[in-house]
Amino acid sequence: MICPSCSNVADSAEKYCSKCGLALTIRSQKLLSAAGTFSWIMRRALGGMFAGIIGWMLSIALNRVMSVDTAPSLTVELLVRFAIVGTFLGNVGGIIERSSYKALLGGVLGCIGGIIGGLINRPVYDLFANSTSAYSVSHLISWGVVGLFVGMTSGLIERNRKKIIAGLVAGIVGGSIGGILGSTLYAGLLMDPSRSSWLTFRFIEALAGAVVGINLWLVLGLVEKLYIFRRKKISESSEKVCDFCHTQNSIRAWYCKNCGRTLQFAA
Repeated sequence: MICPSCSNVADSAEKYCSKCGLALTIRSQKLLSAAGTFSWIMRRALGGMFAGIIGWMLSIALNRVMSVDTAPSLTVELLVRFAIVGTFLGNVGGIIERSSYKALLGGVLGCIGGIIGGLINRPVYDLFANSTSAYSVSHLISWGVVGLFVGMTSGLIERNRKKIIAGLVAGIVGGSIGGILGSTLYAGLLMDPSRSSWLTFRFIEALAGAVVGINLWLVLGLVEKLYIFRRKKISESSEKVCDFCHTQNSIRAWYCKNCGRTLQFAA
């Protein structure tokens, strides 16, 4: 048995973990599993929040620097903003898991999604220009596109078509929710004439980025934990055998050391 709290390997006859003292009962294992699920999701939601804040603030600062010398159009400003924030949001999963490969892949996909989202934002706004919700709708769709590409990352690493689709859907839903909430909040607060200080504007900008990031990774983290990274549990085994090439792997391995395929079992 592996302790659900500290991952210490314990004998099946032991009632308490010799390393952390946890009672090795079914109830404690279920409790720790629920706590682990909550922690998994919240780490990604908080990571998305900070990535959204940093990316949003950085993109605004860069656009202001660019406007001094080159006076870019609104389309270019949107393109830069979505590309930078998309890159930061795409890095979240890899950074939390300490995987340079996943951070790079997620960043590249997030940047691509951001470029596409930035390019379509203005045309979508013009399409709904006669509606009072044109700004919110354009950002809902643009951030949904960003979420679509960010959500692809985990599924692609898992090399599973169904999990890729699950990531796509989760990314679209999370990005769309974050986009409409963030844009509505951003526009509503900035339109208030009483909020005119420089510090207040910066806080509103940071808040908008935080809302986008939290919602995207809250939904995506939930789907990752409950489906994309879900594994069949094994308890009485000292190794994992790859379903594809039948290579023996360490009990703690996630991917096959011979073919790189996902190992569908968790200790």
